[in-house]
This record gives sequence, C-alpha cells and structure tokens, in this order.
Amino acid sequence: MELDPKLILFLFLPPLVYSSAWQISWREFRASLRPILLLAIGLVPPNTWTEPSHRRLHREILQAERAAVIGLRDQGRIDDEVLREMERELDLEEQRCREEG
Repeated sequence: MELDPKLILFLFLPPLVYSSAWQISWREFRASLRPILLLAIGLVPPNTWTEPSHRRLHREILQAERAAVIGLRDQGRIDDEVLREMERELDLEEQRCREEG
C-alpha cells in the first residue's frame, strides 16, 4: 500500500506533534518560551501582510517540523519508513521554497 506523503503530513504529523507538546517538561517549555512567543506574536502578524515574509515563515515552520520529526525518531516513536517519507516531503517543500524566493 502506498500513501501520499502529503496525507502523512496532514493526518499523522499534527497528532504526533500535539502529543509531544503535552509530554514536554515545563522546564524545557520555560527555556523555550521566548522563541515560542517571538514566533507566535512577533512573526505571525507581520507575515500575514507581506508575501516574502510569508515565505520566510513557511521556511521557519518547515524547520520546526523537521525538528519534531527528529525528536520523534530519537524517542523511537516513529517507523523508519514513515520517517523517510516525512523527511523526503520536507526536503521537497524546502526545495520549493528556495525556488520561489
């Protein structure tokens, strides 16, 4: 059975990231609070106004997704085949971002 990588990213990644968010320690969360707030408050509104900023935010989100995938791999919570598909899709999306801007 062959799955579309976009389907994997749409259906499987968000619940995995969500569950990982519930499992993060408060110490790690507090240590990361400043970058979280900068991304949530400082970058989102300006990036909705300009197209180049939108592309930059998209690249930042891709980097966060890649970090989440690596975290899942390190925890042994993701199958190697699914991991390869997710990484391949992230690579393709990053390539599209580079080509666009």
